[in-house]
Amino acid sequence: MVDPGTAVGVISLGLQVLQGLATFYKHYVSFNIELSTVVRRIESLYIIIDALEGPVRDLERDDHISAAVRQCIEACKAGIQELEVYQKKCGSMTVDPAVKKKKSRASKSRLLFPFRKATLDDLTKALDRLQSNLDTVALALQL
Repeated sequence: MVDPGTAVGVISLGLQVLQGLATFYKHYVSFNIELSTVVRRIESLYIIIDALEGPVRDLERDDHISAAVRQCIEACKAGIQELEVYQKKCGSMTVDPAVKKKKSRASKSRLLFPFRKATLDDLTKALDRLQSNLDTVALALQL
């Protein structure tokens, strides 16, 4: 496993988190247009991060990453960690048939979390912030 403190580690973590979110939400895209929009955004960011992996790896190996690029990569890391929280919450959505009636309301709330409008809005905002930081990194790598 790549050290998550390095730029390449951030890229690797981003790929894992985005793949996990896409895998979860893909099962439900036919239920809601917002879900299909979120999945397209996730897949688009996955492609961008995947494309940045090689150039970032080369820069890190040569130790030529500027302070500005490192700062953007740290911002990406924070955004990816925020998305990782969503991924973990979505991944823990399991139905236990032995759940007692008292726990059914809490279980229902937990199961509906990934599909609430507020959750999808927050997820979209996190994806927007990550997109902005990735755009900055990509621009800096072209210079």
